[in-house]
Amino acid sequence: MDSDPTLKSQMRGIAYPFFSIQKLAGMKKRHNPGLKPPGRSFLATRHFLSLAESGDPDCDPILRQVVPTQQEEVAGTAFVQDPLSEKKFSPLPRLVRRYEDRALILCTNKCFIHCRFCFRKRLWSQPPWTIGRREFAKIAEFIGRDHKIKEAILSGGDSLCLDDGWLLEMIGRLDSIGSLDVIRLATRALSAEPSRFSAGFVRRLRKRSGKLWLMSHFNHRAELSDLAKIAIGRLVDSGIPVLNQTVLLKGVNDDVGTLSSLFRALVAVKARPHYLFHVDPAEGNSGFVTGVDKALELVAGLRRRLSSICVPSFALDLPSGGGKIVLSPELRRASGEYCDYEGRTFRYF
Repeated sequence: MDSDPTLKSQMRGIAYPFFSIQKLAGMKKRHNPGLKPPGRSFLATRHFLSLAESGDPDCDPILRQVVPTQQEEVAGTAFVQDPLSEKKFSPLPRLVRRYEDRALILCTNKCFIHCRFCFRKRLWSQPPWTIGRREFAKIAEFIGRDHKIKEAILSGGDSLCLDDGWLLEMIGRLDSIGSLDVIRLATRALSAEPSRFSAGFVRRLRKRSGKLWLMSHFNHRAELSDLAKIAIGRLVDSGIPVLNQTVLLKGVNDDVGTLSSLFRALVAVKARPHYLFHVDPAEGNSGFVTGVDKALELVAGLRRRLSSICVPSFALDLPSGGGKIVLSPELRRASGEYCDYEGRTFRYF
C-alpha cells in the first residue's frame, strides 16, 4: 500500500450508519420526511461530508449528492438499471467496448462515495468485488490483439479504491501494450478522498506509465478543497493531465453562476473542464433531471461568460447503447443567418 498509513483505515471506514449522518455532516436536527434510511447503499467519506455547509440535505450541494431521499422511489419507464446498455457491449466479463478506439475496464464495484445519481448503481447490491488477475489477463490480451483500441479506461466503481500494488500492476501491463496510447484513471477520489494522492503514490503512478490521464469528477465548487488542489498540483506537476467530468444536477449545480465558479476554479489549478453530462436515466435519478433544454440554456450562458478553456462540452448518452453525443445551442438559423449567445442575428458571407 501507499506510504500513507491512514489510507487503509480511511478506506475501511467510509460507510457510515444512517443515524450518524447528522453528526458527521452537521445536518439540522429536524424531522425530514424526505430522508430515507438507506441501509448499505449510503456511502460517503468523512472528508466529503465535511465539505457540507448548511447541514440541510434538501439544499446543500454536498449532502444532496449522497444522502438518499424518498424521491429515489419515483419510478418511470425511462429510468432503468443499465441505461447505457453496457452489458450489451461487454465482450468479456468486466470489459465494456462501446467505441472502436477505447475500452473500459470495470476494476471493482467499490467506491469512496455512493453518488445518488450514479448510472452504475446496479453494482451497489453486489457483494464487494475486485477484478482478478486471470480476468484482467484476458482483458489485456483482448486489448493487445485489437490495434484499433488506443485508450483503456480503468473505472468501476472507482479504480482508486484498489490497493496500490494491484492498480500499478494493471497500469504497467497496459503500458506494455504498444498500440495503446492512453490509460485513463476514472475516479472521484480527488473530491471524495484527496489524501489518496500522496506525493509518493503520484511518483509511483508517473514512474509506472507515461500514458496516464486522470479523469476527475467535481460537480460543485465546494468539492474543490485545499487538499484537492494540492493533489491536482501533484498530478499536473508530474506530467499527468487532469480532465474533469461534471454531471448537471437539479438542485446542485443547475445555474450559470455555480457552474462558472466551478469551471474557473478548476482551470486555475490546471484541471480542464472536459464534459458536462446530462444525468443518465438510471433508476432513482428522476429528482436530478434538469432537461436538455435547460442544459443548453446553461451552456449558452457559460459561453457568454467564460473563455473556451473553461467551458466543457455538453453531452448525453443515448439510451439502449446509442452512445455519447455532444450537443450545442443551435446558432445557425434556417434563414442562413447566425446568432450569438446574446440572441442577436448576423449574416456571414
